[in-house]
Amino acid sequence: MSKENFKKEFGLRIKFFRDKIGLNQFDLGTLIGRSTEGVSNMERGIHFPKPEILELLAETFKISVADLFDFPIIKNQKEHTRAKTILVKELVSLTYKLDEKSISYIINQAKGLKDLK
Repeated sequence: MSKENFKKEFGLRIKFFRDKIGLNQFDLGTLIGRSTEGVSNMERGIHFPKPEILELLAETFKISVADLFDFPIIKNQKEHTRAKTILVKELVSLTYKLDEKSISYIINQAKGLKDLK
């Protein structure tokens, strides 16, 4: 993976965790001592955070620093596509708005799609 792609994937990871806990860029920036623009630049892969910011991010997200670098979406590069990233983000976002029965229904539908291959 190139340095640019790594920074972009890392940025997607930051955005994923930020969205997961319901923060906007301003709020995350306030918690880690960065501006909204600074958070945006991290999420877009323009800037990579210093070690002390990595620690603050992990603390804010209640994860380990190592978890910030665990890119499960890109472990198999051949299957990774932008469409899959968008799908995962949308599904994660939806889970916060749905009850358990609805989530189970979606999981079962997805399993059914897998069987259609």
